[in-house]
Amino acid sequence: MEESDRSLKFALLIDAENAEHKLIDSVVDEIGKYGEVVIRRIYGDFTIQSMSPWNRVILEKAFSPVLQIHNLSGKNSSDFAMVIDAMDILYNNEIDAFCLVSSDSDFTRLVLRLKESGKFVLGIGRNITSSSLVNACNVFVYTDNLTKAEKDVKVILEESPRSKEKNREIIDQLLRAYEMCEKDEEKAYLTCIGESVRKINPGFDQRSFGFKKLTDLVRNLPDIFSLEDIREDGSKSAIYMVRRVQKKKRPKKKTHKN
Repeated sequence: MEESDRSLKFALLIDAENAEHKLIDSVVDEIGKYGEVVIRRIYGDFTIQSMSPWNRVILEKAFSPVLQIHNLSGKNSSDFAMVIDAMDILYNNEIDAFCLVSSDSDFTRLVLRLKESGKFVLGIGRNITSSSLVNACNVFVYTDNLTKAEKDVKVILEESPRSKEKNREIIDQLLRAYEMCEKDEEKAYLTCIGESVRKINPGFDQRSFGFKKLTDLVRNLPDIFSLEDIREDGSKSAIYMVRRVQKKKRPKKKTHKN
């Protein structure tokens, strides 16, 4: 799905006990890349002191609070309420997509169920979120990337806290996406790359490396990729990604003449 597609109607469901109230504006902005929020609900026990900052969010940002008072030790009753509401919204509202803000892996099955019904699911959570929930979503955004300042793109891969092995993994994912999108002329439409790499890894995000856009990340890999801005049929230009090290072509088989 292209980020320029802004027609999706979202239901935004927030597990307040597993989310940060300071990031609400950033969460709504992230959804704005794909569509608009038409249902806003926050779940939690707002009677306890630690949850009081959410009260201002509820009032100022026009969220509907769903109060879930804890009655079982160690159990998050908000989880059950979110699941029930999500299924109710699924069957009774004209919603195209869901955004679930939580780091709780218990929502993995819910995400899969929503996708089975043809809904786009955007997940937002902390870096501790389990891979099962991350990979279940169509797109998963780590909260660190919602506030991360853009760094010097010339040195970001070297400065990144991720290991070289992790960097290699990201590059391999870009190469796989390139293979999926490559055209006959040995280039791939950058928008297709962005969509395909998210299918391979829903948690892929160039902001993890300090880049605001995918083009910035690709430009920082000059030994592997280059970018070409091509104007097609007199219309607006399109950006293509080209792999510098091309696959070796198989030698033609020799034919024996009679």
